[in-house]
Amino acid sequence: MLPWLDQLFDAWDERRRQREREAAERDALEAAVQETGEAIVDDESDDGEDHKKTKKKKKKKHAPKG
Repeated sequence: MLPWLDQLFDAWDERRRQREREAAERDALEAAVQETGEAIVDDESDDGEDHKKTKKKKKKKHAPKG
């Protein structure tokens, strides 16, 4: 086989393994965030106080000159 072709296949395999590792890390991070998020939601629901939601301010668009 040609040396550059071997390098191409090796790079392709390495990239595939890297994507798999990143996907596994992302899944683990999402699971950890969901676990902590559920704990926070449980803590907030126990106090029985109503929390008002704050409204987001809209950005004003400038009128075109002319």
